Amino acid sequence: RSSCEAMNLDFATITNNFSFLLSGYWTTVVLTFWTVIGGYVFGTPLAVARASNTQFSRYLAISIIEIVRATPLLMLLFWIFFMLPVVTGQPVSAYTTALIALTIFNTSYSAEIIRAGIQAVHRGQTEAGLASGLSRIQVLRKVVLPQAFSTMTPAMMNQFVMVYKSTSMVYIIGVTDFFNAADIVNNREFRPIEIFLFVGIVYFIPSTCISRLSAYIGRRRQIRMSFA
Repeated sequence: RSSCEAMNLDFATITNNFSFLLSGYWTTVVLTFWTVIGGYVFGTPLAVARASNTQFSRYLAISIIEIVRATPLLMLLFWIFFMLPVVTGQPVSAYTTALIALTIFNTSYSAEIIRAGIQAVHRGQTEAGLASGLSRIQVLRKVVLPQAFSTMTPAMMNQFVMVYKSTSMVYIIGVTDFFNAADIVNNREFRPIEIFLFVGIVYFIPSTCISRLSAYIGRRRQIRMSFA
């Protein structure tokens, strides 16, 4: 007999609940996408402040980054889930709570990636931009940041993988993401081996592919720099 038969595995549980699992996976993908976008939208000014020469801006950015990075994501989810309705006086959905918490958490890590990218741009690029008559904001927007984002592409891809896997934590506040959808199916069907083997594969394949692609891009960039 096959190993599946010997273990009495029945993957019909997956096919019978595939549409529900797919809807949960779509929630995971959308959460990942908006979290990554939000992380770079809010992380960019934080990174600029972190790399600035102004002490107040630099220390404020460092404080924000270090406090958020020192806070477990699970605790951040709970804080926002319970505190946001109190602060706003309005009910806040679990999905909105999850998106805000993930974005805040990701922003602190994205800011450090962007800061490293900014500092990797040669200082002469900034000086040349200023000498050509551009303002500091224009130099940052037109000269420094485009080069910085090109430099940090591999790190950005690795951050995407981290966010993709971190979204599995949102089930704790009731968001029906992929992990929560699988857990709901398991509670109904009680086929943990089949269901969570499938969940592991779904998380593993995209994460591995993106990580390998990131490593490949990083190697190609090093080769190009060695011949520059």
